[in-house]
Amino acid sequence: MRRVAEWLRSEMGRQERWLIWRPLDEEPPEDRRAHLGASSVHRWMDKSGRRAQESVAGQLEGVPTSGQMGTDGLWARLRRGVKGVVLILVDSESGLLYPPVVVAGEEKEESWKGLCEGAREAGLDWDILRGVTSDGVNGLVGCLIEMLAWVNHQRCVWHLWRNLGGKLHGG
Repeated sequence: MRRVAEWLRSEMGRQERWLIWRPLDEEPPEDRRAHLGASSVHRWMDKSGRRAQESVAGQLEGVPTSGQMGTDGLWARLRRGVKGVVLILVDSESGLLYPPVVVAGEEKEESWKGLCEGAREAGLDWDILRGVTSDGVNGLVGCLIEMLAWVNHQRCVWHLWRNLGGKLHGG
């Protein structure tokens, strides 16, 4: 377990997030901290997009889904100082990632509608969906009510703990 913890500290990005789960651990020295640069996320997204454009149309059609999805947004500073949110939808059981979208903010329903429509175009059968886990952002909640009213919404335990962690650390 200790090796896993050390790996997470070196690979995960901001150790502050890791320390939320381990409030009694000492914070690593500045020279041992790893940070995930927005330019890395941009490169990964760009590379994925190029691969998807070159791939076979309809490649995700017929891929089974568990009906249980997870979603979140990652705020990033992109090239030329542009800030955006990368919205991601993933099948909770298989780990299948549907095409992410980059939007100006996650508060608007339109942003989440774009993500859901993109997943549908990629082959996600909406009729099979039964549950979505998220941080509870209002834009997604509104999108689910309007487009996918039959889908149950659950708050993510990790996000609840993260919010509680700040209070435990006195923040």
